[in-house]
Amino acid sequence: MSRADSLIAAPTPLVTASGPGFEFYLKRDDLLAPWVGCSKMRFLSALHPVIRAEGHDALLFLASAGSSLVASAAYACTAWGIQCHALVQPQADTPGARAAISAGLAFGCRYELMTHGGSLRMATSEPQRALARLRSSGLSVLVIPFGGDHPQARVAYVEAGLELARGLDALPDANRPSRVYLACASGRLAAGIATGLAVWNQARHDAMRVMAVAVSPAAPTTREAFAPMVDAMLASARTVCAGGLPQPETVLATIEPVDGLFGGGYGEAVPEATAAASWFERAVGIRPDETYTGKALAVMLSREREDFRALLWLSGGIRRPSERAIDEGDADRLLVQQQTAGNGR
Repeated sequence: MSRADSLIAAPTPLVTASGPGFEFYLKRDDLLAPWVGCSKMRFLSALHPVIRAEGHDALLFLASAGSSLVASAAYACTAWGIQCHALVQPQADTPGARAAISAGLAFGCRYELMTHGGSLRMATSEPQRALARLRSSGLSVLVIPFGGDHPQARVAYVEAGLELARGLDALPDANRPSRVYLACASGRLAAGIATGLAVWNQARHDAMRVMAVAVSPAAPTTREAFAPMVDAMLASARTVCAGGLPQPETVLATIEPVDGLFGGGYGEAVPEATAAASWFERAVGIRPDETYTGKALAVMLSREREDFRALLWLSGGIRRPSERAIDEGDADRLLVQQQTAGNGR
């Protein structure tokens, strides 16, 4: 098996962890890949056959500068032998953003900061210009829109839910958790996990709730906002499910959006998440990122003190490989420009 075909280690472990007075479960997606252990590696692994079949030799991401997806993609692209480019919008200077940018630079991503501020969620001319420049140099480019969506790769998130369902089935009934907490930015991972759980066995997992903790003002905070994502996930699930599919309403009923804890903008830390991450490091020995998993952890700890039957989806873990040197000024200049670029978060 080539390195390109074994970028991720799945299934990832489902383990127990202890805190003062209670136990909880962890889904260790931080172990998916070295340096960039991150749930986004599932998406990228599923995307690779599309890249190969269509003959692309470059990826262009529209993202926030500290995107874990971009950092993960840079790592994957080194294995695939293709280029990684990112047109990025401003984001707060946080340890998580700095780690992601440093990792992306270390693995060769070419970052370009938007010149006019604004948001890549909105239609602008800058992505078209960036794409035209890359194509003019002879590259065949696959563009990944803001939020990291692609029709052929959604199935990876459904498979994550199926993987979790199989892990839950291996647990004794008395110990099976009833809620899974995860950081929700675009909402696609939450929608995929909920879909996979419902597909696996509707009757058995109808009590399993997907607690989608908003980590950004733009994150979906109502079940209605998840409806188009669930529809897309169910359409993708047909390729991996031989039996019948649940109704969209069945899947949506398992998703419980949790609002708040996103600070003043995308990717910003909040005191509750920083405190939760420090507690988690002391209790478990793992330091989660503060701006994504840390926020989901903070909500979980605030809600689960009395009846603790919860699972935390540990999806972060971006680190820069020490053997790959970068110009620290490149990361500094990106982050300094972000801080002075206005409100384009």
